[in-house]
Amino acid sequence: MGCGLQDAVERMDVDCNESVTPGDALCIFRHWLDGSCSFCDDSSSASVGVAGRARDALPTVVVPEILIDGHDVTIPVNLTGQPSLDAFGFEVTFPSDRLEYAGMKWAASIEEFDQLDGRVVEKGRLRLGGYTTSEVDGMDTGIVEVQFRAGEEPLDGLVIIEEFVDDLEGAPVVEVSLGQGNDNPVFRRYVLQQNYPNPFNPRTLIEYEIPDHAANVHVKLIVYDVEGRVVRGLVDTPKDGGAHEVEWDGTNDHGNRVSSGVYFCVLRAGGIRLAKKMVVLK
Repeated sequence: MGCGLQDAVERMDVDCNESVTPGDALCIFRHWLDGSCSFCDDSSSASVGVAGRARDALPTVVVPEILIDGHDVTIPVNLTGQPSLDAFGFEVTFPSDRLEYAGMKWAASIEEFDQLDGRVVEKGRLRLGGYTTSEVDGMDTGIVEVQFRAGEEPLDGLVIIEEFVDDLEGAPVVEVSLGQGNDNPVFRRYVLQQNYPNPFNPRTLIEYEIPDHAANVHVKLIVYDVEGRVVRGLVDTPKDGGAHEVEWDGTNDHGNRVSSGVYFCVLRAGGIRLAKKMVVLK
């Protein structure tokens, strides 16, 4: 029909999902390069990504915590539960009367994408996305840090991350409160508490927190010795938001009691890594 005519948008929607996304651009390039991506493949479904990858579970987008430094507000956006990532898009809405968009910093894991960009599409709404011909690991990775400048008014309102497309399609909407000045936590973040008791013999309790808005986040909690060797795997499973605890009985993965000394408990979840030092005394 020609560029700009009635059916032009439908021609760009090469996977025929009634939406033009970065995944369409990636498919067009792959179709031109080696024919590995076909247009409007009837075999596609909502459970298949832009490259035809079947999904075992839906991805989860999380905000580990909001970083506030004076008038500078940074909202990190992380991804978990996606085996690989090659095209994505989403929108961020924010209270434009309290925040002014100041830019973004792409995570190191995706900064080599063939195309990455973000734009203010209307007042109080950003659209971000990109694609690459070389897939990256999306299990526990950062995507972007969105940066704002706060005014003189008290920080309040909601930042909403939504409208996920391509490899992020199906992810639950993320809502983060900016409210300040109350006695309750405004939002939960990833936390690894110091074990108690510490030093200990023979048992100790380890508590950690997952953000309330997170669901099915893969969590690993591992004990290492001072030389970085794995001593005991305590947790290696998906967890929902909230407070969790696990007991370590001072034994290694073979059931043998460890010797006195310093050990490190490391939490990995939602693209972050936290560690605490523990001491075993006999």
